[in-house]
Order: sequence, then C-alpha cells, then structure tokens
Amino acid sequence: TIFLNIFMLDLFITTLLITFIIARFGAHLLHDHEGYKNKREKSKTPTGVIRRKTGFNFHHIHLGAIILFILLPIILIYGINDTTLILFAIGTSLFIDEIVPYLFRNIKYFSIKDFFISLFLHLFIIIFYLII
Repeated sequence: TIFLNIFMLDLFITTLLITFIIARFGAHLLHDHEGYKNKREKSKTPTGVIRRKTGFNFHHIHLGAIILFILLPIILIYGINDTTLILFAIGTSLFIDEIVPYLFRNIKYFSIKDFFISLFLHLFIIIFYLII
C-alpha cells in the first residue's frame, strides 16, 4: 500500500537525513573549491570524477534524478520494500539537496543560505511523509 508502516517511515527518514549529511559533508570535505567548474578541477567526489572523465557537468542532482527515474516504475509495478524505500530516500535527498542552486544560479551550493534551504526542503519532505 501507499501508506508506510512505522518501521518503513523511520527507515525513510533516517536514510534521507543520512544521505543529506553525507552529501553535504562529503562535498565540503572532498570538493576542490578553487578548481570548481573548470578543466583543472581535482574534486575527489564521485560526481567530480564523473565530470573529469566525461566532461559532462554531472552533479548529485543528476544522480538523484537517475535513481528516481529508474526506481519510480519499479515501485509502481512491484510496490515498496526496504530496498526500494532506501533507494527512494537516497535519490530524493540527492535531488532536493541541489535543486535550489540548480534553479536559482545566484544561490551557491556551498553557501549557508543554500544549506538552510536544503535542510528546510528535507524537513518538508519528512513532514509530508508523516502526514500521509
């Protein structure tokens, strides 16, 4: 069913927040702030490696969108289980964490403003799932 039991709700919230923390701290610790968005970037993030290897401006918003794009039909056909719920939370977190700087170019991902907007979006998703 569409309604999640308490364990699955806890699993979703925990995974969503852990992904947010890992993505944010990982980006800050592993990112090449000086070489960002140029040919000399030496970022050690997985998306930074993909950018260097492919030349495509790949970010974790794209990874989140890919996960969600693949996962949604699977959930619609087979339903939600622990694995699909974890992947859904990961994809959702990766996507919403970077949506604001993607849509509003004047807000930078590494700014305090974007951090709090992203945190608010994560909390909004959690409240939404608690309501349904």
